Amino acid sequence: MNFLKRLFGGSPNPTAEWPILPPATPVVDLRTGEIGPLRRKSPLSDARALGSPSRYTHNAGSNPDLLYAPAGFLLEYEENALVEATFFIGADEGAPAEPSLKFCKPTLITHDGTRHQLHSEMKFDAVERALGKPARREADSDEVLLEWEINGITIWAEFDEHQRLWKLSVFL
Repeated sequence: MNFLKRLFGGSPNPTAEWPILPPATPVVDLRTGEIGPLRRKSPLSDARALGSPSRYTHNAGSNPDLLYAPAGFLLEYEENALVEATFFIGADEGAPAEPSLKFCKPTLITHDGTRHQLHSEMKFDAVERALGKPARREADSDEVLLEWEINGITIWAEFDEHQRLWKLSVFL
């Protein structure tokens, strides 16, 4: 398959030779915009510190996605710069169809240095206590989205119809 991709011009996977590391969900520091060892707009090559992803998806241009399924998160790049991290916290039909996907419990560090570990049993009020009053709230029959703007970072927390947290997206 790799031979055919090279022969017919498919994009090589730059992560193929990265080390395989034990699954670990990176800490999100909202004071600095760091996601583990990665900073805002970090180039793809910096993600090597997280090890080889379970799945590398090459999108149009320099816009790959790196899925770290056993650690429960996805990194998205635009023009070779990190722009989004998504953490899969609970069951959702929109999560990647990857057998090795595990739900995670990401830790956020807020402006005062407090660490907050998020999990799938958290409801709106618990997340609001951690992050403050959301800037926006949208709801429909089967989910609720809360949005915060913190230090130039946009955060979306998505909840199911029972108000349980199932996904967190961090836009850098």
